[in-house]
Amino acid sequence: MYSFVVARTLPPLLLKQSPLVYVIIHLRTAAVVSLDRYIPEIQEHLRRSGFPKFIKNKVFEIKFEGGTEPKAITADRFEFQSRDGRTGVVLSENAIALHTNDYKHFDEFLATFDKALSLINPVLNIEFADRLGLRYIDLVRLSEGESFQQYMTGDILGPDSTTFGVAKSMSRFELVGLSDVGTFALRHWQMSNGNFLPPDLLPSTLNHPTALNVEEVVSLLDLDHYFERQLDFDADEIKQAAWRLHDNLDRAFRKIVTEFALAKWGSVKVEA
Repeated sequence: MYSFVVARTLPPLLLKQSPLVYVIIHLRTAAVVSLDRYIPEIQEHLRRSGFPKFIKNKVFEIKFEGGTEPKAITADRFEFQSRDGRTGVVLSENAIALHTNDYKHFDEFLATFDKALSLINPVLNIEFADRLGLRYIDLVRLSEGESFQQYMTGDILGPDSTTFGVAKSMSRFELVGLSDVGTFALRHWQMSNGNFLPPDLLPSTLNHPTALNVEEVVSLLDLDHYFERQLDFDADEIKQAAWRLHDNLDRAFRKIVTEFALAKWGSVKVEA
């Protein structure tokens, strides 16, 4: 049984067939400009701890600095993946991330991230971080005769376009605001171009088992929560902050999906 656990502060909810297709936790750290020299030692630690695949590539960024022309720069990106390529630890000169499409529950996911940090930081000796973010992507697919209105609330789907005489419409929704933890963003995308990840997450380096039908219309629920403040590179502090980010995302997920959706995905109520 494939299970997806949501909630710690709320009663746990198990989904036998989770709509979740991607999760990432991202920690922005003090920069390590000489990162390249430490990669062989880090790779040896991670290789022996369940991440034997190694990928090095370049990422491109546009930087704007004090009234000057924007500059295009490149930076090295190192990724250490599980053997099946479905989970990866990503390292750059100012960030450490864990992403996966093989998510079971948050306790396990966070424990994997904690393990990666415990292997990486003794080598790099990072003193602090200044941003922590957690992001979930859920894929909603329809069976014959179903509608998205059965799966999600009208709050994010918007008005019925047929009342305007519009057919084959695609909806998008975005909400961004401040939570008691940091910045919260909720986005809904509908598309039929074969993608099951938002544009900013493409191309993906992971091995994804998901395959969409030709011109299949799908909905993506994109839940993102992050805070920006300096904190010591302390495992317990990072984990506590991650749980607070998770709890607000959990509440949002429960709010925007319907009872029909939970029944379709096979929700199983368990004791708190």
